[in-house]
Amino acid sequence: MILFLRNMAIVVVGILTFNLLFLAQPVESPEIVQEENLEIEEVVEEKVVEKTAQGEKSKNETKEEEVLIIENEPVVITEIEIEPEETAIEIDQGLIDLIVTIPPIQTETPLSTSDINTKAREALVNIICTSIQGGLLQPITGSGIIIDNRGVILTNAHIAQYFLLEDYIVENYLNCTIRTGSPAINTYEAELLFISSTWVKNNYQKISLSNPKGTGENDFALLLITDVTMPRAILPLQFPFISPDLRELKPEVGESVVVVSYPAGFLSGISIQKDLYAVSTVTEVMGIFTFKENTLDLFSVGGNIAAQKGSSGGGIINFDGRLFGIVVTSSDAAQTEDRDLRAITLSHINRSMESETGINLNNYLFGNLSGKSKQFGETVAPELTILLENALNN
Repeated sequence: MILFLRNMAIVVVGILTFNLLFLAQPVESPEIVQEENLEIEEVVEEKVVEKTAQGEKSKNETKEEEVLIIENEPVVITEIEIEPEETAIEIDQGLIDLIVTIPPIQTETPLSTSDINTKAREALVNIICTSIQGGLLQPITGSGIIIDNRGVILTNAHIAQYFLLEDYIVENYLNCTIRTGSPAINTYEAELLFISSTWVKNNYQKISLSNPKGTGENDFALLLITDVTMPRAILPLQFPFISPDLRELKPEVGESVVVVSYPAGFLSGISIQKDLYAVSTVTEVMGIFTFKENTLDLFSVGGNIAAQKGSSGGGIINFDGRLFGIVVTSSDAAQTEDRDLRAITLSHINRSMESETGINLNNYLFGNLSGKSKQFGETVAPELTILLENALNN
C-alpha cells in the first residue's frame, strides 16, 4: 500500500479534462486527390497541469536527451544496468521436518538497445486506409503493434473505426491494408477483432472533423491478420510480437523506454504511400496521469521524433522487451521536440476491456480468434457502423 501511494502521489486525480491531437495522419488517395491539396488534421492541446511529488511541473524543464534510431544507421546509447535483488525467505523449522532451499527471485535482465530496436520493429505495422472515391471520409495512416503470435494487432480506436466503414456508400468503398518494413509495403489483410464501443459511442461524431480532439481514454482496438496481399506469399506460422505488460503502476516516472512508430506528419500523401519509414527513439517517462482515481491510465514521454501524426497506435516498450502502452495523442507545436507525446497504458486497456466485455485482455485472446472476430462483427459492429455512417451523412 505504501508503494502504491508513493507511486500515485504524482498521478493527477480526477477525470482528465484536456484534449490533445489524435495522431492518425490523413493521406491522399492517388485516384482522387492532388498532392498540393492535401488536408492535414490539426488539433490543439488544452492546458494541463501535472502534479508531481515535488509540486507542479513547469513545461520549461530541461528535456531528456533523445536518440533517434533510423534503419541502417549506427546507434550509440548507454545501456541500463539493473542489479538483481536479494530475497530472504524464513522457514519455521518447528513446522517442517525437511529443509527446503528456495532460490532467490531473479530480476529480469534488461535487453540491449539493439535487441529492443530489432524486436520492436519486427512487431510494428503500418495501417493505411484509402477510399475508392472522394467525400468526407479522409484516407488515413497510423501504427500498430502485434501482441500475439497469431497475428493480433493492438492499435487505436480512432484508426480501427475505419474498418467499420468498409462498405460505406458502396461495397468495398474503403480498403485498409497492413504494411510492414521500412519503407512500408503492403503485406497483410486484417479484420476487426475488437474495438472499444465506449470510445466509438463517445466520439463517433468526430469522424468527419478535420481537427478532432480527445484525451485517449478507451482509445484502443484489436485487429486480426487474416491473409497476405502479395501473390504466392503465405502467412507465417507465428508472427513476431511484443508481450503486453498488464501490471498496474507501470511505467514509472524516469523509466527509460523505446518509442516505435511510423510518423508521417511531414510527408505528403504520395510520399506516405511510397516512402514511409519506421522510426524508433529512446526517451523516458516524463509524467503519469489518471482518468479516474488511483489508476495509472496515461503517461507522457515528452517531445521526440515520433510526436507526429501517423504515430497513433505506435508502441512504448520497456527494456525488458514488454509493451507498456500505445501512442494516442500529442500536444500541438511546430517542432516535434516542443510537443508532448502521450500513451495509454496496457493496464488501462485491460481494465477497460474487462469493463466492456466482462473478461480481460488475456482471456479475450484465449481460444478461437477467428470465431471471436466473426461474433464481434455480427453482434457489436453493426450498431457502431450505423453511428459512424450517420455522422458522415449528416
